[in-house]
Amino acid sequence: MATLNPIPESAFYNPRDSRLDTKAYIDLINDAIESQKLITDENIVKRIEESPDRNEAIVAVMGGTRQKAWDYLAAIHVHYSAGGSLDDLRDFFPEVVSSWKVFAKYHVMFHGTPNAGTRKVPHLDLYDWDYWSAIRLTSLAILLGRASLLRSIATLWDYENDDMDGLLERLVAPYLSHRGAPPGKCTRHLPYSKALKIFDAPADERVTLMSSYLDAWYKASRHEPYYESHTQGRIHNYLGYWSFEAAAISIVLDIDDAEFRDKPFYPADLADFGRRQN
Repeated sequence: MATLNPIPESAFYNPRDSRLDTKAYIDLINDAIESQKLITDENIVKRIEESPDRNEAIVAVMGGTRQKAWDYLAAIHVHYSAGGSLDDLRDFFPEVVSSWKVFAKYHVMFHGTPNAGTRKVPHLDLYDWDYWSAIRLTSLAILLGRASLLRSIATLWDYENDDMDGLLERLVAPYLSHRGAPPGKCTRHLPYSKALKIFDAPADERVTLMSSYLDAWYKASRHEPYYESHTQGRIHNYLGYWSFEAAAISIVLDIDDAEFRDKPFYPADLADFGRRQN
């Protein structure tokens, strides 16, 4: 089973994002390691089979598996920011997707318990902050050469979402041809809706549009969960500011990124890695 080992504090000298707090990074990686040890298939089965109240056990397991999925996605994100090996990220990414699939399994089971009532909610609500998880999973699958996992990822954000998202559908379209024409808008407006015009533009205009997208990306993200997460009091939540979707778009549309690869928030080495993998 692949894992991510934290870069030791003594070797923490070349992060990709200089705003990253060393202690917060190590804590986040250790959270993922702890989840890997505690939330195992064996422990899940034991928790449900030995509980006097199966419904309560399913609620507990759903919560634990969701936390593991969050921890894994945070870990792969922050490890990139810290300067982690791209090969290590590629090796670990299937574990990230697997953790979300396990959560989805028990989330569906939870919806069959009295605790859920009659209301079902998405695994990843595309109208809410969950969108950030959906766009990172989708983009990283492309960037890490794990496009074979996109079907599983799309299944996650298909569940109980009423509407399709224009950007997510455009990103997976070259890999999942059965999904039909992407809609013309995003479920989560900014900054993502600004990316749709890049897809719709002639090829010779896409470099300029991508440059503009990156220039506006951070301020346009003011309603997103990561906005200002580097500020005092929130540094323990700071994973690194990256427009992973911009790099994924560059790969999907085969845009030469020479003119914008040095802009803030563009993960240039990850884009290069993705081009070699795809």
